[in-house]
Amino acid sequence: REGPNKTLYYIVQYINYPWPVENKWLLFQMNRYFDSKTGIVRIGFNRIAGQFPRVDGEWEVLPDERNPGFSKVTYSFLSDAGFQVPHFLGRTICTGQARLVVKALLEAAESLIVSAKAP
Repeated sequence: REGPNKTLYYIVQYINYPWPVENKWLLFQMNRYFDSKTGIVRIGFNRIAGQFPRVDGEWEVLPDERNPGFSKVTYSFLSDAGFQVPHFLGRTICTGQARLVVKALLEAAESLIVSAKAP
């Protein structure tokens, strides 16, 4: 933890690929920053070790000015697997992972709302 509005994490990820592709591992550094004045949350991550040459991404959650009480979520992701991945397979993997991450984000947000309402 680096301060009240900034947190640093390290995450190890193991990727189980189907044969004939060899399994991979990655070590990420993830930074979470919350601006209490604007309500903007940024969660950025980047590969610091592992078997992919490059993996970077960021989540940005900001209040929706047109719809008070709602947030706009932007996700960006860039990776280089170090080997050729067919376009259809890359798209399938990315959209599948994005769905899982959005689902987890919604569940976390809902649990925060329930916690806030608890006596």
